[in-house]
Amino acid sequence: MYKGNRSERDISRIQTNVLLLPRAIKILRLMPFFQEESFYEKNGEIFKFWAFEAVVDGRRVKAIVRQKGQGKKHFWSVIPAWRKDRFGILNAKDRNLEKE
Repeated sequence: MYKGNRSERDISRIQTNVLLLPRAIKILRLMPFFQEESFYEKNGEIFKFWAFEAVVDGRRVKAIVRQKGQGKKHFWSVIPAWRKDRFGILNAKDRNLEKE
């Protein structure tokens, strides 16, 4: 709903994220391993992020999980996972990535 600086996201981006929520749930239920991991420190507290990426229902989607300090891990975001190749930027709906 909001960007990092707490300003509201564009309504089309919010709608996209809401439509992707069921796919994010599938990813997090079925994927045993993450594809990306990152962390940063702010005011002495460590924030960790894990990204789970998969093609679900013909669409490449990335689900993000966050952990603040030693707290519980929680769902953070879902985004369409774009992929760049020599022909431009693609998403799984543009071609069949499930066979790749």
